[in-house]
Amino acid sequence: MGHALGLGHSVFPRSMLTSSTTREKDVYQLNADDICGVAIGNGRPDMCPLHLPNPATMSGQQTSAIFVGGASNDRGATYRNVFERTDTIDVMSTVVVEDDHYGLPGRLHVVIELSNGTTLTKIDDGFYPWDGTVEALQTSSVVTLSGANELHILKDFNLQANLIQDIGVAIYVGYSLEEDPGEVYFSGYPIQFRVE
Repeated sequence: MGHALGLGHSVFPRSMLTSSTTREKDVYQLNADDICGVAIGNGRPDMCPLHLPNPATMSGQQTSAIFVGGASNDRGATYRNVFERTDTIDVMSTVVVEDDHYGLPGRLHVVIELSNGTTLTKIDDGFYPWDGTVEALQTSSVVTLSGANELHILKDFNLQANLIQDIGVAIYVGYSLEEDPGEVYFSGYPIQFRVE
């Protein structure tokens, strides 16, 4: 039914629209990602419980791009903003590009700000210190931008094993076009959570 409504597969493991080869077997109800897909598809991103409002561009221009995302310790069944250091978490996001950017070569970006002052960027499968420049964001791989680009920012990430505790986390997601790498479209509001 979701596909009939125009929705594609999801990378969120507890979504009804996750591919049947990867979906968990006990998923029988819509989760936040499914609701977001329907809300965005109907022009109501504000009805998405994972909506990251106030999208912006590096040049200060308005954008119709839509960003959603959240952090979960139950593979996407629910989303929270406070975790225990013993939790294993997933952080997932969807970047919906402007209509005329669909199908163009571009790059997806993730910037993580920690409350201790550390700023990181995700480059393909690793995290590296970020110097705040647009040029440093351009080190991620070029992709063909789809209408909805899903990112599994952290997957089965064991906080305790990675010595993560007593820290706040803010994650911004965005994208740029290969033809105009200096203009980055990004979530004006981050995915936020705290590890206690």
